[in-house]
Amino acid sequence: MKKIVLLTVILMTSLLAKNYALIVGISKYKNMRMTLSHIDSDIYTYKKILEKRGVPSIDIKIIKDGKATYKAIKEQLAFIQKDIKKHPNSKFFMFFTGHGISANSRELKYNPNINRYLTNSGVILPYDYDPKELTNTILIGKRDLRPYLTNIDKYVKESLIIFDACYAGNSIRGKSKRKKTPFIYSNPKDYPYNNIVYIASSTPKNRAKSGVLSKVLDSCLVKKIDLTTLRVCMNDKLKFMGQRAAVILAKR
Repeated sequence: MKKIVLLTVILMTSLLAKNYALIVGISKYKNMRMTLSHIDSDIYTYKKILEKRGVPSIDIKIIKDGKATYKAIKEQLAFIQKDIKKHPNSKFFMFFTGHGISANSRELKYNPNINRYLTNSGVILPYDYDPKELTNTILIGKRDLRPYLTNIDKYVKESLIIFDACYAGNSIRGKSKRKKTPFIYSNPKDYPYNNIVYIASSTPKNRAKSGVLSKVLDSCLVKKIDLTTLRVCMNDKLKFMGQRAAVILAKR
């Protein structure tokens, strides 16, 4: 009888929904001289946003600077992708704050090993980004992120992904065309996710302003508005700052 009860508890525990939250912040890069001064502030703000949304600190994984390597970021996503299958209807949050580069930059555009992945896809840089060894040191949305996110999307009830980096508009695979407003939207037919709301601090063709997105997002979320209506609040605040962001909504 005790064995049956124990087995029942184990099975019920494995099916309980969980919070998966990953914050990646990189201020200093291994092969870059330029540092980003706002990263610590962003990490604090994004952690505070998660806690306001009911995510306990113990469920928030933060990897920063030298620990935020190409391999480490992918390992975290691989773990979540595997574990979340045991916990349907969970919540998934991911925040990246650091450098991003344009898919049209010379070193990427004429690289035969990665060129085929760059159509309608963005690029963010892990700590160990190396311009001399691009293939395994950059995170391309279509190649490196979408396979994990597609599987995660199947099991989440709610998901919000924020990429605060230059040229981040298509970093999880979005739509390439932009409108004249501060936002671009994906057509549901073009957007591959059902439950993921994606917000980027810039379009695929623009740079981001340091530290702006996290503060605007925090001030909007404090109103406890629905994720899919964030664009209204953020539009009001961003239009005075000259910031052009991307908001890609889930199909639901």
